[in-house]
Amino acid sequence: YSKRGVHPNAIRGALASIVVDFGIPTLFTRDEKETAAMIAAMLKREFADGKREIQIRSDKRLSTPCEQQESIVAGLPNVNVVLASRLLLEFETVQKIFNATQKELERVQGIGKKTADEIVSVLKEKYKKES
Repeated sequence: YSKRGVHPNAIRGALASIVVDFGIPTLFTRDEKETAAMIAAMLKREFADGKREIQIRSDKRLSTPCEQQESIVAGLPNVNVVLASRLLLEFETVQKIFNATQKELERVQGIGKKTADEIVSVLKEKYKKES
């Protein structure tokens, strides 16, 4: 507590709120190394049976077509939601983005030659499932 100058009761109150108000269990570890080991152990246990895979995208349902489109485009290399929105404003549809040339993609603010090349490359690459 003293390292950060935070009163112990403030920490206890925050932890109590997390547990009681939000129903989130908490674990305590001594340091960063022990925290990392605990996270590794939890992940190992979670995926030990081989029936589950780590999800890249959450199960959150996207409620509008706009959110769905942004999510699809944001899955492209080096594209975040801001760039996805810019691409959609420029090209109007996901299909037009997927059919765009490298030069057309480069016209969008924030999309440089490298990113445009990576987008075109991944869209043209044949699917090869890794074992």
